[in-house]
Amino acid sequence: MICKKNCYIVIMLSIFDLMKNFSFFLVLLLNISCQNTYKKEYMPLLTIKKEIFGKTKENTTIHKFVMTNMNGMEVSVINFGGIITSLKSRDSKGNYEDIVLGFNNLSQYEDESPYFG
Repeated sequence: MICKKNCYIVIMLSIFDLMKNFSFFLVLLLNISCQNTYKKEYMPLLTIKKEIFGKTKENTTIHKFVMTNMNGMEVSVINFGGIITSLKSRDSKGNYEDIVLGFNNLSQYEDESPYFG
């Protein structure tokens, strides 16, 4: 009688271990099969473009760097003090709008820009 009880417990424990292992491998298989199969060269996380923004009064070339992430959000920064000239983000309707108040050209940043620092 005792052997039957112990054998039953051992069988139940081994079935439970088998189910644990099976569920672990099933979750592992699903995780591997659901991974993104695109190559990294096709999905850049960030693109950076470099453009000439203008020349200062001292004849120094100022560049504008336009960085765009994979969601389409775009930020423009000039190397004239690290000024953010543009930040384009989606509004509630899905349209991209510039949300930075700034000037349109370099001469305005040189002459009319308030200095807060």
